[in-house]
Amino acid sequence: MITEVNIVMMYFLLPAAPSSPLDKNTDVVFLLDGSEGVKAQIFEQQKIFVESLVNQFFILPNGPQASIITYGGDPVTTADFGDPSLVSKLRRSSLVGTARRMDKALQHAAFVLDRQTRKGPKTVILLTAGKDNADAKPLIEAKKALDELSAQVYVVAIGQDPDSQALTPVVDRSRDIFIIPRTSDLSSRARPIASSSKHSAHNFLKILGLFI
Repeated sequence: MITEVNIVMMYFLLPAAPSSPLDKNTDVVFLLDGSEGVKAQIFEQQKIFVESLVNQFFILPNGPQASIITYGGDPVTTADFGDPSLVSKLRRSSLVGTARRMDKALQHAAFVLDRQTRKGPKTVILLTAGKDNADAKPLIEAKKALDELSAQVYVVAIGQDPDSQALTPVVDRSRDIFIIPRTSDLSSRARPIASSSKHSAHNFLKILGLFI
């Protein structure tokens, strides 16, 4: 069962990890929910949150890389890996406006990751502000291509009524689903990310828990 966990509990739940720098070959795909029904304010908050993480971990050349995908019915690659204009393209991105298809977003993330020739950790951060369209495939099926790439998936569920039953199979652990009940909390709780100074795998996980 997915429950809201406060930041103190999250700190102690996180596994210990070495304090070595984040692997320079790490690839992270951010999936932004731009589907119909998502208000412009919520979409802007998603962008602020993603930009905070990008600025913290993906600003060094030849280091960890990020790709940003905006999805509704059909996913759109907003910025690809290695794009020096990633942040500016993120800021200019807009709502897609069609019915939400998280299944297609996950499959597109696998396609983008599979094109990368680098051999390093692969992570997908799926932001969602509602339930999937009725025509969508079960997410456990959509995730198979990511499983083949050994990609780690995190879910940021925005709103009061996340589809826990559908989202749970997407992650390896239920605590990898982070629930943001109040939409205003997404951007406001992302701000402390920029103040972090250590680029470590453990710190990366801690930052993912800051907005719990």
